[in-house]
Amino acid sequence: MDNPGTELVEDIAQDLKTTMTNNCGIFRDEARLQQAMREIKALQARFRQARVMDKSSRFNTDVLATLEADHMLTFSEVIVAGALARQESRGAHSRTDFPKRDDEKWLVHTVAHKNGADSPRLSFKPVTIDWEKYPPQERKY
Repeated sequence: MDNPGTELVEDIAQDLKTTMTNNCGIFRDEARLQQAMREIKALQARFRQARVMDKSSRFNTDVLATLEADHMLTFSEVIVAGALARQESRGAHSRTDFPKRDDEKWLVHTVAHKNGADSPRLSFKPVTIDWEKYPPQERKY
């Protein structure tokens, strides 16, 4: 960026959408997820240099778009971190490098925690299941 503080937040948001579409769609692999994470980090750096152009105090859509972009950057980082950690395929999360569902290791909820300026810290908690009524099973089409 040539002049810090003049980049449009909408351009950053559009680049984030492109990154997530190209690298973190339904069919994922480690290389593209790592690429997405690098791009998200770069977009977060760009975002820190962007500014709200509209200074009005009533129905400021520029502020709303900036808040939305900030949240999308945060949530995208969480999605990619979780997708990198979960080395299996399940539901809409399909890792081409880990094509099988792995209930032994991954029948858990992924919980993301803020971790300062670093990527989110992940923890996992067990899924509570009524095994007799709703036994886990692989989705088949």
